[in-house]
Order: sequence, then C-alpha cells, then structure tokens
Amino acid sequence: MLIADDLISGIEEALNKDRLKSAWDKVDNNLLPRAKETAKILWCGTRWSMVDPSGMRADLLENDKQFENRRFATINLPALDEDDESVFDYDYGVGFSTEFYRQRRASFERNKPTDREPDRIIMAVDPAFGGGDFVAGPVGYQYGTDVYLHDVVYDDRDKRVTVPLIVNAVILNGVQAMQVEANKSTEAYKEEIEEELKKRGHRLNITTKSAPTNTAKFQRIFDKAPEIRENVIFREPGRRSKEYSLFMQNLFSYKLLGKNKNDDAPDSLAMLIDMIRNPAGQYQVFKRPF
Repeated sequence: MLIADDLISGIEEALNKDRLKSAWDKVDNNLLPRAKETAKILWCGTRWSMVDPSGMRADLLENDKQFENRRFATINLPALDEDDESVFDYDYGVGFSTEFYRQRRASFERNKPTDREPDRIIMAVDPAFGGGDFVAGPVGYQYGTDVYLHDVVYDDRDKRVTVPLIVNAVILNGVQAMQVEANKSTEAYKEEIEEELKKRGHRLNITTKSAPTNTAKFQRIFDKAPEIRENVIFREPGRRSKEYSLFMQNLFSYKLLGKNKNDDAPDSLAMLIDMIRNPAGQYQVFKRPF
C-alpha cells in the first residue's frame, strides 16, 4: 500500500499556486511512480485547496479517459453533520468538539460587520437570460478593503424577472455604484436596468466591463480567490435567503480543475473585489505644471 497523509502543510502553502504546483509535481513524478502497479493507494488529510494534490488526483481519476477503468472511492467528511454537530468528537478527550468547529466557522465567516456606516454600497452583476445560466448580483457593503455581503440576486429565470429583482435590490439596499459585465448579447441588459430605475425615479452610477474569455474568467477567479476568502464577510447560515443559500452553494462547489456547470457566483464576487481594488472615478489633485 502507498499511504499519504496531509500533503499540504497549511493555508500559507494552499494560497501559493506555485507551491501547490510544486507539491503536485513531486507527488506525480516522485511519489506515485514508486508504487507497484497493483498497489492500493490511500490518501487522507485536510483539504485546503481545490488544486491541492488530492484535488489534482481526483480530477485525473474522474475526468481523464485513460483512468476510466481505474477503481477508486472518495470519502469526504465535513466537520459538522446535518444537525450542526461535530463528526470528530471522540471519547477520551481526543478529536474536536462541536463548540470548537462552530467557533472556527464563526471566525472564518466573520459574520458581524462594523456598526459604522459603510464607505460605499456596491453591486456587481453577471447577467444572463435564463436557460440554465444564473444572473448573479452580490450587494456588498464596503468597509475599507473588506466587504460585507448583505444581499444577493441569484436567479436563472429570464430578464423579465431578473431585471426587476436587481432594481429592487438596488433601491432596498441604497446601492451607490454598480458594474455590469457586458458583451454584445448582454449590453442591452444594463440599458433595461437603467430604464427600470428611471421609471422608479432612482439614479445610479452604472458602469460596464467587457466579459472575459473563459480562460481569462478562470484566471480572474483564481487571482481573486484569496481576497474572496479573506475580505468578504458572509451572512451566517440561518440568516440567508433562499437565493443567498443557492449563491453560496454555487460558490463552494466551484472547481478550479474540471468542468463547472455554473461559475456565476465566484465570478460575480471576483467582479465585486475588482470594484474595490479599482474603483471607477478616482481622481487626484495635483499642482498645475505651467
């Protein structure tokens, strides 16, 4: 048997794509070839990244036709079960309690934003016209470099439904700036939002950004992933609408390797982070040179 345990050391290595690639190269070129062809392989450990060695190996087994006859089983155990209780709370004081995991979750999600007024209320919109694609529109309350995800629009119906949903979210949350990802087919989507807002007597600064290619979209999500993890504050479970919960499911199910049916939630959050990092309309006062 070939046994491997915790091939990634922790979050620092997991956030470094070069170190992740190096870890996989060592596993694929140095570790796996040492096992005889008939050897059983057992891997266990904490998953820190979608592209850690376990994820790379799983993608190979699941998606590469050369491995279609290879038998394998994947067992994923969450820290908390469907009743929100620890599945690793063992006898004799070993393992981890329910309280421990709930505290870790609270620390990770940082659910309580500051009491002060936000610097800006912003919204990023990844439009769609139904047919299986979702309109994703996260509403963020920005505090410096952090953003509290207060509300979302996430719906796969056509624009007759989704445009009013976006307009309602804008007015309800007092959105001050919006960015809509646009291409030739979705340019009109922004215009319909503006028209609907005008009918309701609401003015809003709406900018558009060209939709990237699939490769560029993947790279944008990959590049913004650390900031999504570190700077976006999510509502706690139990305080999320149905739309919000579906949005989170799409976010957590996104795979950097392999096919994704939808990437709307992570892509819209990458847009939201980009709005914070590169706000439109910045200016600088300087002395006239003449």
